[in-house]
This record gives sequence, C-alpha cells and structure tokens, in this order.
Amino acid sequence: MNQSSPNAIAVGRKKMRVLCLHGFDTNAYIMEMQVGMSVLGKRPLWDMFDLVFVDAPHRTADESTVNDIVRTAFGPQDPTVGYRKWWSYRNGTYDGLEASLRSVAQTISERGPFDGVCGFSQGGTLALHLIADQLRRRDDPAYALASEPFPPSKFKFGIVFSAQVPQVPSRGAELYPFRGVGAGRAPGCVYRDFPVFGLAQADDASVSSSKTRAAVEFF
Repeated sequence: MNQSSPNAIAVGRKKMRVLCLHGFDTNAYIMEMQVGMSVLGKRPLWDMFDLVFVDAPHRTADESTVNDIVRTAFGPQDPTVGYRKWWSYRNGTYDGLEASLRSVAQTISERGPFDGVCGFSQGGTLALHLIADQLRRRDDPAYALASEPFPPSKFKFGIVFSAQVPQVPSRGAELYPFRGVGAGRAPGCVYRDFPVFGLAQADDASVSSSKTRAAVEFF
C-alpha cells in the first residue's frame, strides 16, 4: 500500500516531496503516526513536506513476533497489510533486499521525483543504502554500469531515525568503504557534503545512538 500524508496539498508554495520508509515489523500507516509524533510532525516543518509513505513488499509471517510496544501503541492493523519488513537477516545476508529495492525503484518511477528520503530504523538503513548507491553511481561510472538498472534516485537530502549502515559485509564494502567498524570515512571517500539529518534515542536497545551518529557522519 502506498499513501500520501494529509499535508500533500500545497498552499501557496511547492512542498518538498519525501519518500518515507518504515521500520522493521511495522508499516506505512505506523510510520505516518510515528512521524506525526516526532519533530517533523510539528509546524512549520510539517507544512514544508509532501510525505509519501510506502509499505515494504515482505509481510511478517508470524505476527506474534512483533514487538508488544508496537502492537499496543498502534493497535490492530489493516488485515490486508499487516506488519511488514524490507528484509530478514539470515545467515549473514539481507534476504529480500533485492525485491525491496525493486519495489522502491517502482515507487520512485511512478510517484517521483522525490526531493528527499526519510527512514525509520530498518527503513533508515535502507534510506542510507539508497543515498550511498545514488552518490556512488554519480561518482563511479564503472559501478553505475555494473549496477542493476534501477531508476536512479535524485535525492537532495536524507532524514533517518535510529538507523545504521548495512551490516552485511558485501553491502557494507560495496557502498560504505570504511577502514573498519566505527573507523569513520575511508581515505578518498567520495560521499561528501550530502545533507543527512539523523535522530536517535539514547536508550534505544536495538540501534545505539552512536551507530546512528557514525552512519550520518559518514556523509
């Protein structure tokens, strides 16, 4: 399911169109509620954006595994949508990532262009992946030619909540040439001066604020 927030009608000026990617075991509706409760849900920021929330293609098969806090805070979900995720981490791989990239590419093609991308938790990690892929395509012709021909994004900024860089070695080495975990930018890194605004909770048990800070500072 794809949906736009109620603020989609611009009055007097063009709003910045932002692709919004929800977190693990949630969905587009839940992320819209989360954004509404965040700093982005406050005026004047809320009035600046046309937020497009999209559901991941993979449905959570066993909904009993969904975090109790999520189920309590947001209540029963549309049974045709359920809870969703962009990938499952299995045996050192992001199972389902390629299907999610195709799904996002289709959204960009059909509903773009987007000025920015916003992601929460797993969706934030996916947002960082999309930004890194965009910048490497721009600066590395060989990589661009070898990459699957997804419609290239043209994001101008990113906003991520509790996100981290991809943990799968093949993805991390491909798009984030770190010297080592937490070592900061690699020498000659081309990902410079791309604005990424990161928000994190100091007590987040899943993604520490230091991981979000390291991911954002990479750009």
